[in-house]
Amino acid sequence: MSKFLLVSLTLLFSMTLAYGQGTSGVTGTVTDTTGAVVPGVKVTLLDTRNSREQSTVTSDKGAYTFTNLQPGAGYRITVTGQGFQTFVLDGVQIGVMSEQTHNIQLTPGQISETVTVTSTSGDATLNTTDSSIGNIIGARQLRELPIQLRGSPAALIGLQPGAVGTNVFAGATSGNRTGSVAGSRADQGNVTLDGIDVNDQAGNFAFATVANAPIDSVQEFRAVTSGAAASSGRSSGGETELTTNSGTNQFHGNLREYYRNEKVAANTFFNNATKVARPKLRRHQYGGSIGGPLPYPIFGEGEHSVRSGKDHLFFFFDMENRKDRSQTATSRTVPLPNFLAGTIGYVNNGAGCGSASRLNTTPACISFLPLATSASLDPQHIGRNAALFDFLNSRYSIPANDPTGGDGRNTGLIRFNAPNIRDEVTYTTRIDANPTNRQRIFFRYTKAVRDSTNTVAFLPGDKDAQLFKASARHFQA
Repeated sequence: MSKFLLVSLTLLFSMTLAYGQGTSGVTGTVTDTTGAVVPGVKVTLLDTRNSREQSTVTSDKGAYTFTNLQPGAGYRITVTGQGFQTFVLDGVQIGVMSEQTHNIQLTPGQISETVTVTSTSGDATLNTTDSSIGNIIGARQLRELPIQLRGSPAALIGLQPGAVGTNVFAGATSGNRTGSVAGSRADQGNVTLDGIDVNDQAGNFAFATVANAPIDSVQEFRAVTSGAAASSGRSSGGETELTTNSGTNQFHGNLREYYRNEKVAANTFFNNATKVARPKLRRHQYGGSIGGPLPYPIFGEGEHSVRSGKDHLFFFFDMENRKDRSQTATSRTVPLPNFLAGTIGYVNNGAGCGSASRLNTTPACISFLPLATSASLDPQHIGRNAALFDFLNSRYSIPANDPTGGDGRNTGLIRFNAPNIRDEVTYTTRIDANPTNRQRIFFRYTKAVRDSTNTVAFLPGDKDAQLFKASARHFQA
């Protein structure tokens, strides 16, 4: 029984690792100048970032394929064959969760002669392996495309054809349409990070992830709007496939800060109408990242040393902070001064008076019940409760400033800017190892901690009605 359990757990863990790779591939056909396929020639793929090299031989149809590749730029394809010049295709970029096609034509000549071509197509190659429709957004686009919140780039899928962005109001049914892709419900999207499901199942919001995926920790992502393969996930909506950055043979890093304030934000219509100032917007998003080779010790008989880590072991670390000290335009229904004084307003029987009559529109239709009359109508002849009204006067000491709200007779609206804070930090750590040219292992750990306003203050001067504290972790190997 114990042996069976051990084997079962081993198989389960192996399947988890295989699913969690989130890798890509490259394929193509090798031909000569007449268009005839060239079988049996050697094709070598080199990842110049970490010197990982793989080789294969073209089939009898001249085809070659490399799988289980880490997405990104910096690949080099070299083709050598007897009777042909050596062909080198440099600058190959491989997109996340996709298989790129690079067909190669060899020129007759000496193998010592080399023809070098630099790819300018980037990741925009013809998809000949499946029917999925979508685009790859690479590292440069991620850095340069405008996006307000740096916690995750998944919302950029809204830029794809057939997608309704989360910044678009879609009417009364916006809960199902905002974030919809190709007509599906908004909560039917799927987000994967390095091949693992990271959907926020609790909120069912479009493109939301667990534990965040800061833009500067993401290498690139692919947005699939239709025709997704079974490997992409289990949802009927859009597929967002993210992959994290990894270290290379060279050290790279950055320091960054993005700041936004209310100077470029408009006040709300109702705030302007009631002469309430523009809500504050103070948002700091800052952090840094570093990656490179990771030194490791070597222990052996007669040998104790530290290797540089180049070509074999790499690390990447990113920290993303967000601090908001902002305000939210808020309105509350509060008692009017006449009610706080104990006189109850009511609609009289005057001409043209009705249920829609209000103090701010038809004041002649509103009459007030004096305190003495209220007491006479009370069977105990007490009238108003003094203790209750003392509490109401102390609790609602700030008068209403918008007479268009409330019932217009005893209540109105107070409009104010309520404090809205948010403190959030996300740590992303990734370790990559290449034990051999045919083996690749990686480990990623993400931790996000958040402390923010969940429900704003009820009245000016109050503390937040409800705070939100969360800590999310995501581990993958």
